Amino acid sequence: MSTPEPDHGEPLGGHREISAQVHGVIAAAERAAEAIREDAEAQARIFLGDAQERATRLTAERLQLIGELTDELLAHANAVREQSAAMLATLERAIAVAEARLSEMPNSHVQSEATEPPPDPAAVLRATQLAVAGESRESIATAIGEEFGVDPEPVLARVLGPA
Repeated sequence: MSTPEPDHGEPLGGHREISAQVHGVIAAAERAAEAIREDAEAQARIFLGDAQERATRLTAERLQLIGELTDELLAHANAVREQSAAMLATLERAIAVAEARLSEMPNSHVQSEATEPPPDPAAVLRATQLAVAGESRESIATAIGEEFGVDPEPVLARVLGPA
């Protein structure tokens, strides 16, 4: 009697079928992974495009705001410049008027004010009292010189006018 020989083809055929199925599953997984990767890349491109669009819009808005602020600053600077020019013109006119008035004054009066200190207020008050009392210029001069120990001429000039 002969023993039946094991059929080596059947187990091998089962392995091939399993191997083919495993390869099919791996190929399907690779295709799914590729589809997921492509979808992720597409989503990333959309996200980046949106982000770039927002960044561009924000940059444009900020540039516009900076431009408006710069325009306001320039307008303010122009107003300040105009006010400064007007103030300078007014000051120049005031200087001209003051110089004209000074040139109309006698030189001796201008020089005495510039070189001599103002008279003592107490001496001026005493000279005024003596003048109101009817004292002469000479007697007022003597009294101021003796009582205050100062040159009486500036006091007399202030109270009675130049000699």
